[in-house]
Amino acid sequence: MSDESSGPTTSPTVETLGLFVATFALQVLLLSVLGPAALGLFALGPDVVIQPWTLVTSVYAHAGPGHLLSNAIVLMLVGFPLERSTSRVRFHTYFLVTGALAGLAEVFVGGIALGIVAGVGLAVYQLLNTITFGLFGALVGLLNGLTGGLIGSVVAPILGIAGIKQVIGASGAVFALLGYAVSGNRLTGGVLSRLGLGATGQIVVFAVLALVVTILTGSPGVALVGHFAGLFMGLIAGRLGVLDPDEADTGGRIDAR
Repeated sequence: MSDESSGPTTSPTVETLGLFVATFALQVLLLSVLGPAALGLFALGPDVVIQPWTLVTSVYAHAGPGHLLSNAIVLMLVGFPLERSTSRVRFHTYFLVTGALAGLAEVFVGGIALGIVAGVGLAVYQLLNTITFGLFGALVGLLNGLTGGLIGSVVAPILGIAGIKQVIGASGAVFALLGYAVSGNRLTGGVLSRLGLGATGQIVVFAVLALVVTILTGSPGVALVGHFAGLFMGLIAGRLGVLDPDEADTGGRIDAR
């Protein structure tokens, strides 16, 4: 193990916690100056092409002290053990990349799902008002429902049924660390080997596990798609050993597979 990841002053987990606090302090400062509009400077949304920096800021920013604290607790529980068997650069890169990808999944995949739900809602509404809208209107509503991912996601915000999807917080990255800890160890590797599962079988198991955990830990306002994506990526990454350092990094390896 290298000196880079052994000392508390260079702990990537502690550094990440510091980024949480520093980013939140900046949020509070800008909130006092710009008001609610300040959140848009940190949150990842469909306008990511216009605001590419939100790929980074959305991972470390949080919606409130409670949100920050919950992610910080899980980060410490999982981060400290994992950081001892990887390099500092790999830890930070993994955290940022998985967090950004989970955020993108929440914004776009979650946004499409929201659009479908909104579109179906429009269809039901119009079907119940066929006298007013006529049969044609009902059929259009049904079409909106069936193609809600494309039509409903555009129409629904205009009608106030659904808002623009934005995401903020480190939950996706934290779930990715958790997934890595679950799958990237010798015990899990032994169990999967005994089951005789190939790559496809393991992916299916991980997808089901990620879905179950996401549902069990879900609550209103939670980025469910982001949580699922983070955990699923982490489970696969753990089997691949992406945090295993090269000899040039530390010469050590995580007990995995």
